[in-house]
Amino acid sequence: MTLSRAEERVALPWPLAQARGWPLRLPWLALFCGSVLLAFVLVGVLAPWLAPHDPMAQNLVERLRPPVWQAGGGREHLLGTDGLGRDVLSRLVHGARISLTVVGIAVPLSATLGACLGLLAGYRGGLLAAMAMRAADIQLALPAVLVAVLLAGLMGPSLRNVLIIIVAFGWPSYARVVRGEVLSLRERDFVTAARVLGASDGHIMWRHLLPNFVNSVVVLATIQVAAVVLIEAALSFLGVGVPIGTPSWGMMVAEGRDYIRIAWWLVTFPGLAIALVCLMANLLGDWLRDWIDPRLRHARR
Repeated sequence: MTLSRAEERVALPWPLAQARGWPLRLPWLALFCGSVLLAFVLVGVLAPWLAPHDPMAQNLVERLRPPVWQAGGGREHLLGTDGLGRDVLSRLVHGARISLTVVGIAVPLSATLGACLGLLAGYRGGLLAAMAMRAADIQLALPAVLVAVLLAGLMGPSLRNVLIIIVAFGWPSYARVVRGEVLSLRERDFVTAARVLGASDGHIMWRHLLPNFVNSVVVLATIQVAAVVLIEAALSFLGVGVPIGTPSWGMMVAEGRDYIRIAWWLVTFPGLAIALVCLMANLLGDWLRDWIDPRLRHARR
């Protein structure tokens, strides 16, 4: 029995249906992930106005209060308090600002630095480009988290040092991806035609090569948002990230681990925030990769 096109679309699983060339239409996934991430951004930006209490204010009388829905909780502290009587919800809201600040600064800097070095190494070559790529190979071969902890311990806990460490370990991935694409693109006919017409190297790199690899950089940056959040949380958890007492998600987990048997909410809520941001960023990056992949361009018509 022969199925119609509409019946086949229903009968076949989504990956096979996508391979058969049906439209790539799952906007709800991108909209949902983007909406969740946008909500976190707004919470971080509006933290001083959204937080019900001062995240640093201590009240030992109210210490270890459970969430509002649990016996002993109250509406004054919706998500409970920590071991020093600080409001968990307020610290969670302000912790979003720390994580998003790191993401908003480290990811663009890493992407820009790595893309520029990869573009120069792939198109121009030379000794400096070779040295940069060998440095990238060495950094990619090292255990990033362990080296980051070592450097953070030597440099001291501060937000600036966290940004420096993340950028230093973030650019090699972009450089490798961009270099590989540029090595392929520079042999294409449109680049050869631009050289014949007298275009300068800067013009070729800016007008002809950059538009062809910028999509890959955007996708990689979206996916690395989760990695940056995890690295910042890991450094703060180990006490070598942001200064002690700063309302950071990783710091909140570290401070709540001593009370995990009697105050589960101290590690659960910041842990859920970290997991949710990483999951949404990975799903959005995966969807974006499929959406801008030239091999699926015919499927979006």
